[in-house]
Amino acid sequence: VKTIVDSIGGVEVMVPFHMKYRDPTSKPPLNIDIKEGKQVLNGKQALDFLRYRKGNNNRGYIDGDLGRIKAQQQFLKSFVNRTLSYRLPVVIKKGFDHVKTDMKLMEGLAYSKSAIGIKDDDFSFITLPGEGEFKRFNGKLLSYFTYDSFKTKRLLENIYNIKRTP
Repeated sequence: VKTIVDSIGGVEVMVPFHMKYRDPTSKPPLNIDIKEGKQVLNGKQALDFLRYRKGNNNRGYIDGDLGRIKAQQQFLKSFVNRTLSYRLPVVIKKGFDHVKTDMKLMEGLAYSKSAIGIKDDDFSFITLPGEGEFKRFNGKLLSYFTYDSFKTKRLLENIYNIKRTP
């Protein structure tokens, strides 16, 4: 992530609050410190932004992991916009060594030619229907998500244009 984001000159996001977290026991030690507001994140900051859950003060996204998912989707949309407005074949070439795939470089470059002209309106992000909630477990307040099977079935039917039978 760091190398690919740096190769396109960063990704613009709206950081919803000051993200501050430190874990010296992590290998390597983790030190996240991203100020609130609209800004272009470099590779390290982007990775920190994507990883962030909550700070050492236990404050984070108001809606738990759903807030984190929305932030990650915002990042991906901005990344796609930046990448498609950039020279996509160059991005693929620079990022290829940092992505594990069975695709050959020439295949990736061929696909990039097909992607030229795609707009951000051609992408959509959908979160699985359901409810986020906080529950206590072993004295800790944890964020849980329970999906709604009926709404999920309807969503999939709409995405794949499947007609329901009575």
